[in-house]
Amino acid sequence: MGMSMGYHVLLLLLLLAVKAHSQSQGKTTLLRIDCGAESSYDTFDDGSHWEADENYIESGMNKNVSTNSLTKLTQLNTLRVFTKGSRNCYNLPTPAAMRYFIKASFFYGNYDRRSKGPTFDLEFNGNKWATIETSSTTIQYQEVIHTSQGSNNVSVCLVRTEDKQFPFISTLEIWPLAENMYYGMKRDLAWIKSYRYNYGADQNKWIIGYPDDPYNRVWEPYIPSGLTQVTSTAFSMEYTSVNFPPDDAITVAVEAQDLSDPIDLQFTFPTTNNLTYIVFYFTEVSFLGENDTRYIDIYINNNFLMTLVPKYGNCSWAWATAQPIDSLRIQLKANENSTLPPVISAVEVYTASGDGNTSLPNPKRKKNLALIIGLSVGLPVGLLLILVSVYFIIWRKPNPVQGQFMIANLSRPQNGNDQAQAKPQDESISMSTTIASTQGLLRPSQNPIVNDHHHQPTDTQENVGSSRVTLATSLPPKPNNQSLTVSTGSSITGNENAPGFNQEELDELLELHTKRLRASQ
Repeated sequence: MGMSMGYHVLLLLLLLAVKAHSQSQGKTTLLRIDCGAESSYDTFDDGSHWEADENYIESGMNKNVSTNSLTKLTQLNTLRVFTKGSRNCYNLPTPAAMRYFIKASFFYGNYDRRSKGPTFDLEFNGNKWATIETSSTTIQYQEVIHTSQGSNNVSVCLVRTEDKQFPFISTLEIWPLAENMYYGMKRDLAWIKSYRYNYGADQNKWIIGYPDDPYNRVWEPYIPSGLTQVTSTAFSMEYTSVNFPPDDAITVAVEAQDLSDPIDLQFTFPTTNNLTYIVFYFTEVSFLGENDTRYIDIYINNNFLMTLVPKYGNCSWAWATAQPIDSLRIQLKANENSTLPPVISAVEVYTASGDGNTSLPNPKRKKNLALIIGLSVGLPVGLLLILVSVYFIIWRKPNPVQGQFMIANLSRPQNGNDQAQAKPQDESISMSTTIASTQGLLRPSQNPIVNDHHHQPTDTQENVGSSRVTLATSLPPKPNNQSLTVSTGSSITGNENAPGFNQEELDELLELHTKRLRASQ
């Protein structure tokens, strides 16, 4: 009798635990708040659910934009304005231990009939997010990637900074990010979106989020002066980037007008010495002839990053982190053996929040630029570092290859300003490798992909002295004045498991690798 009762009690506790776990998993769904709305509603065009904001803040007043300012986006026609207090805060749930994408929008819409938009500050968790300068006709979007420790909330605050200028807000949105997105982005920092350009898109072709972008990002159209607008002729696009940019951001691009012309991109920042994260997106826009080649040399602040070979009908990507003084200069140049000029589809630039973040590098150190470089085209990121370790550290034997990997040593050029510059003596350059592939990943569903049990990629760094190690989808020609060493390895497809992947064999290799490491210590 006692054992039977104990069994039933144990079973009940187990069921309660499973229910609590499932409820916790359900809380990772997205949240969209229409600030100033009187009640919650679903939109007619895409069926999105918008909640009224009364459950997330107790201060402020609901307002409507002027009749002349009404937009097709229902959520922008209302706002909440704060005329009392210097700081008014929303309290938003982030219950799961994961990264969240937070987006705030601001549309003044001449709600007070004064035709003068206010200026104020935006904060999250007490950290400066942005200064908001509004007008009657412009819509502002601010975005940040925030890592939650689980079972806590994040505060988003509107802060008055000018007399008689009252802060307001139109929408707040929280979307959970898939764990493998933005590989190499440090998890202990909050990352504020500084730039996101859809190169080659017409001026009115904004991508303002879901459903055009399943992760709700805003892509600004931009055609830099002196560059040519081009469009991919591919019928479909495979995605080797786990960041899943929308199709419309990749199929259009800009191209240098001449083979000798670089694509020169400049990014400035209001604060100095903050860590930045840059991700580039490329595709080959044309089906190349037998004698056509396109090799793109990428430079950041005159430091050679890598040589990239875009693929037709495929979105590939490269990322880097840097610590600029006040600006970034990115140059894309045709490699010496390339017959076609450089091309680029899109770019994202994030800046680490500097307020209250002790993990940021000390700005007093003499590093002008510290780069962590990587290229990823087509592998679930949870396996990347393991497979790189296996293929390049343990086996070190030739394999049948679909592509080859480049290891380029950065050396001081003999002359000319267009060559890669050697790093200063007090500047460290480290690497984080990922493995290359010519295959694609599956596109996400219209709802964000969330997997709390996905292997969390770690920020792996290895000092390589004055050398920089990069991987490319194929072996490019050796750049001038740079020594080049070649190592081969198997290309890995972007399926859930790599073809021919043997888990038991991998476990044995990892165990052997661990023993060797211990023996060497």
